[in-house]
Amino acid sequence: MSERISPKPLDQLSQRELVQWVMEGFRRTLVHYGLWLGQVDYQLGTRNMVDVEDTAGDRALSIMLSRLSK
Repeated sequence: MSERISPKPLDQLSQRELVQWVMEGFRRTLVHYGLWLGQVDYQLGTRNMVDVEDTAGDRALSIMLSRLSK
Protein backbone atom coordinates (compact mmCIF):
# COMPACT_ATOMS: atom_id res chain seq x y z
CA MET A 1 0.00 0.00 0.00
CA SER A 2 1.25 3.41 -0.84
CA GLU A 3 -0.56 5.21 1.98
CA ARG A 4 0.76 4.74 5.48
CA ILE A 5 -1.48 4.86 8.51
CA SER A 6 -0.19 7.01 11.32
CA PRO A 7 0.24 5.11 14.56
CA LYS A 8 -2.75 5.47 16.87
CA PRO A 9 -4.96 3.13 18.92
CA LEU A 10 -7.19 0.84 16.86
CA ASP A 11 -10.35 2.35 18.33
CA GLN A 12 -9.32 5.74 16.93
CA LEU A 13 -8.92 4.53 13.34
CA SER A 14 -11.53 5.44 10.78
CA GLN A 15 -13.22 2.58 8.95
CA ARG A 16 -11.01 3.24 5.91
CA GLU A 17 -7.84 3.22 8.04
CA LEU A 18 -8.93 0.04 9.82
CA VAL A 19 -9.52 -1.73 6.50
CA GLN A 20 -6.09 -0.57 5.30
CA TRP A 21 -4.51 -1.79 8.54
CA VAL A 22 -6.12 -5.23 8.27
CA MET A 23 -5.23 -5.61 4.58
CA GLU A 24 -1.62 -4.57 5.22
CA GLY A 25 -1.37 -7.17 7.97
CA PHE A 26 -2.85 -9.79 5.67
CA ARG A 27 -0.42 -8.89 2.89
CA ARG A 28 2.58 -9.09 5.22
CA THR A 29 1.37 -12.43 6.55
CA LEU A 30 1.09 -13.83 3.01
CA VAL A 31 4.58 -12.63 2.11
CA HIS A 32 6.04 -14.10 5.30
CA TYR A 33 4.20 -17.39 4.75
CA GLY A 34 5.40 -17.64 1.14
CA LEU A 35 9.02 -17.03 2.10
CA TRP A 36 8.80 -19.49 4.99
CA LEU A 37 7.16 -22.19 2.87
CA GLY A 38 9.77 -21.73 0.14
CA GLN A 39 12.56 -22.23 2.66
CA VAL A 40 10.94 -25.33 4.11
CA ASP A 41 10.63 -26.75 0.60
CA TYR A 42 14.24 -25.86 -0.19
CA GLN A 43 15.65 -27.29 3.04
CA LEU A 44 13.43 -30.34 3.60
CA GLY A 45 11.97 -31.14 0.18
CA THR A 46 8.41 -30.97 -1.08
CA ARG A 47 7.21 -34.19 0.57
CA ASN A 48 8.35 -33.08 4.01
CA MET A 49 7.16 -29.54 3.38
CA VAL A 50 3.54 -30.72 3.25
CA ASP A 51 3.82 -32.43 6.64
CA VAL A 52 5.62 -29.49 8.23
CA GLU A 53 3.06 -27.03 6.85
CA ASP A 54 0.19 -29.16 8.13
CA THR A 55 1.59 -29.14 11.66
CA ALA A 56 2.64 -25.48 11.59
CA GLY A 57 -0.64 -24.40 10.00
CA ASP A 58 -2.69 -26.04 12.75
CA ARG A 59 -0.54 -24.43 15.45
CA ALA A 60 -0.62 -21.02 13.76
CA LEU A 61 -4.41 -21.11 13.38
CA SER A 62 -4.82 -21.95 17.05
CA ILE A 63 -2.49 -19.10 18.08
CA MET A 64 -4.19 -16.58 15.76
CA LEU A 65 -7.71 -17.47 16.94
CA SER A 66 -6.59 -17.22 20.56
CA ARG A 67 -5.09 -13.78 19.97
CA LEU A 68 -8.03 -12.50 17.92
CA SER A 69 -10.56 -13.68 20.49
CA LYS A 70 -9.00 -11.39 23.11
